[in-house]
Amino acid sequence: MSIIPEFFQTLCRKKQIYNASVEDLLFYFPPTLNGHRIIMLENYDCICVGYKNNVKDCKRFRILKCQDIPLLGGHEILLDGKVIKVDSLTYFKKEILKYEDYVSFDKSTFLLLEDKQRVFRLHTIRERIQLPLFKGGYSFNRLDEKSEQTTIHIKVNEYNEEEVVNNLTTAFLNIYDQIPDNKIHRFSKIVETVFSNIIEFIFKENINDVYTWIENVVEL
Repeated sequence: MSIIPEFFQTLCRKKQIYNASVEDLLFYFPPTLNGHRIIMLENYDCICVGYKNNVKDCKRFRILKCQDIPLLGGHEILLDGKVIKVDSLTYFKKEILKYEDYVSFDKSTFLLLEDKQRVFRLHTIRERIQLPLFKGGYSFNRLDEKSEQTTIHIKVNEYNEEEVVNNLTTAFLNIYDQIPDNKIHRFSKIVETVFSNIIEFIFKENINDVYTWIENVVEL
């Protein structure tokens, strides 16, 4: 279990560990038959990346249980064949793994799909994660606790189109899991509206003209 896959070592060397897209999450972690979009983290190995004496290091382990909320507070971890309990995952990274950098645990740790050669940063999937509780049962699904009223805040710089796309992607990724299943269709309409406004704002073009241009390109 402690072996770090070669593909992950390559990603680390090339600094190419990108955040998952909405499409990636839907493909590798599709909704269940009853519509739940949760990830049972105890079923997957994780890899934490950190620095020791200015040298990058990786450690593989599995998070088995939590005290109350996944990624917050106490957790039970399987590390090198032994089960340990820690008061926090920050403590685990600093005192157990001995990593000296200041990147948060959830941003420096990845869920591993070894057979698919894919990893998912915990920070980007934390709203989906569930774990067994110390006292029995499972952590509550925070998706059910959220209000149906959701606001999207997007920073727009009209001189940097790539930044706009990245901010849109991040915003939609963070909010997608908060949308009830019966509102997904409406959410897609919101996305289309936002896209239209952004196109008109940046390129000073009407969205229908852009669609016509795309159709002409496709025909060519």
